[in-house]
Amino acid sequence: MFSRNNNKRIIKEYFATNKVRRLFQQNNLSGFKDLWDLDASWFEPPNERRKGLSGVMTYELEVGDGSVQRIFIKRQENHNTRTLKHPIQGLPTFFREFNTVQKLQHAGVPVIEVLYYGQTLSRSNQQCILVSRALEEYVSLDQWFSRYEERNDPIRVRSVLQAVVNAIKLMHQKRVRHGSLHGKHVLVRPPANGDTVGSVVDVCLIDLEKARRPMFHNRMIEKDLSQLLRHTKGITQKEFHILVDLYFDESDQKRWHLRLQRAIETKQRTRANSLSVIQSNDLSSRE
Repeated sequence: MFSRNNNKRIIKEYFATNKVRRLFQQNNLSGFKDLWDLDASWFEPPNERRKGLSGVMTYELEVGDGSVQRIFIKRQENHNTRTLKHPIQGLPTFFREFNTVQKLQHAGVPVIEVLYYGQTLSRSNQQCILVSRALEEYVSLDQWFSRYEERNDPIRVRSVLQAVVNAIKLMHQKRVRHGSLHGKHVLVRPPANGDTVGSVVDVCLIDLEKARRPMFHNRMIEKDLSQLLRHTKGITQKEFHILVDLYFDESDQKRWHLRLQRAIETKQRTRANSLSVIQSNDLSSRE
């Protein structure tokens, strides 16, 4: 599991505001070491990759008026991505996410609110922490399509898909490809009163650690949208067409319907072939 942080050299530390810094201090979280050593509940089991670890915790900060602020604490150790500038040790993937979030937030793209980022370095060890404000009353696009009766209301469905398209399209206009655009990584918060006409749907794009700046704009759109359509549970062919029609101008819709459909089918065939090879190898090893 994660190693202790014994006063390693802090090379980056960021608090969103002085108010956030004071709130953390009031909860005995003055900086990196306190956050790293914090004993909190895992939101999901840590992910182990090669010699690195990455995990997400939830925690509640006492605000001082009797209420609490729930936060997500993402911790990583040697979970790095090699780049041209850092070909050997690489950069923590959460540092890449932090930079992407800051850029998109400045551009008005709805993304998580980062409260803190910190990073330490020793001779052979990198640790980093990314803390964000929890998104209360939001649900994933997967959950919205599977749980809400409103998905049977065509106006409601269209308003949700329009809000999702607006967020993704603005991200793409800023030359950023999400890289992991699944239904679970798109959060929505429809109006609580259930109104459908003229209502505003809030959207937030999360888990941007695989985001990158691609060379080809259309390839970026194809990759992200085909991934979203393949990995959103419960989305139908009809909703597929609505999403494409909302994203593209009328003159481009037919071409992109075909292009995305081909991309999805190609990926599905590749995955099916890979599974077939794995199963065949597994049977051979048992014989």
